[in-house]
Amino acid sequence: MVVDEREIATQFNQLQQQLQLILVQKETTSAQIQELKNALKEVEKAKGSVYKTSGTIMIEMAPEDAKKDIEMELETLELRMKALEKQEKTIKDKLLDLREKIFATQNEGGRTAR
Repeated sequence: MVVDEREIATQFNQLQQQLQLILVQKETTSAQIQELKNALKEVEKAKGSVYKTSGTIMIEMAPEDAKKDIEMELETLELRMKALEKQEKTIKDKLLDLREKIFATQNEGGRTAR
């Protein structure tokens, strides 16, 4: 019984850590999405060439090409965000299940101790 409780507690802690990592990744991805949306607005306003940084250099691009690049990157990040949200939900569901198991084992222990 004690081993099961320890295993459940260990799993619970690991899932909490995974959830924290996912939340940080979601926050980072969200900031990147917002940054790209702002860049897209600026590119749409551009009247002439725009510049894209690549490493330590800047490359001149046609606004249409820059817009396509940004839209592709935005699409990739939005897919990533959906995947992170799905992982977050899965982990939260597992945490709820483990929490129920923890309460159940505590209640069983409390009944047998009486």
